[in-house]
Amino acid sequence: MGFLSKILGREQTSDSVSATVVVCPHTILLPHWDSIGDMGKEDLATSFTCQACSESFTPEQANELRGTTAERLQGV
Repeated sequence: MGFLSKILGREQTSDSVSATVVVCPHTILLPHWDSIGDMGKEDLATSFTCQACSESFTPEQANELRGTTAERLQGV
């Protein structure tokens, strides 16, 4: 409820509040390595983290996400 609504005595109805669910498309995945010697070699990354939502993925999940990026972005 806003400041003016409180002053003017307006009630906020549940119809005026809409919940928006935002689904992250996971388009920018950053690799992480366990060994300094492996750094820079994406095929040796042990996990991938989404830059937008910080969710972590296995290399297999990251490959799947990268393969379906175009389809997922069309739905956004």
